Amino acid sequence: TKAQNYQVTQNLGILRVLPTINLQKTNQSWQALAGGQFKLTKWDGSHWAAIPGLSTLTVTNTGGVSAPGLDAGLYRIDELAAPDGYIVLGNPVFFKIRADAVRSGDLSIYRVEITDEAGNPTTNPIAQLLGAEADYSHRIQIANEPGVPLPQTGGPGTGLFILGGLALMLTSIIAAWFYWRMKEGREQE
Repeated sequence: TKAQNYQVTQNLGILRVLPTINLQKTNQSWQALAGGQFKLTKWDGSHWAAIPGLSTLTVTNTGGVSAPGLDAGLYRIDELAAPDGYIVLGNPVFFKIRADAVRSGDLSIYRVEITDEAGNPTTNPIAQLLGAEADYSHRIQIANEPGVPLPQTGGPGTGLFILGGLALMLTSIIAAWFYWRMKEGREQE
């Protein structure tokens, strides 16, 4: 384990070593891709909260993008933009950083694992966890499906067309009812 793979801080004589997580976009064969953007949030007990300075992460090359100094907790990765020629993921990827205390609690070892939304370890067909290399302690590879996203259809005008269609149908029903009533009235005379 290399020191540059972690964020190391010292406060009141206590050394704190936090992992650096690298997020890398890949194709479905786990080959690295350039491009894409993520939103990284952390569960604060009641909602998914933004992480100052790390909320939006942009992948500019095949090496991915790193998020240094993440402490223990449950995290959520939402894909905001996919690499060219790929579809934005519909579901988020979750991971958890656990701080396991050792040596009477004065040292913590951080473990990273892919989880479900509740923080339970699981396997995810679009995400895999790799160990340390270069300038990060853990890498999460996120696979994208090739394709072109469908265009956004509809818009504010569709509601007016639906409302107009319903009004025409209601008018037709009322007119048919009046016609039937008038016809019945003539037959009784």
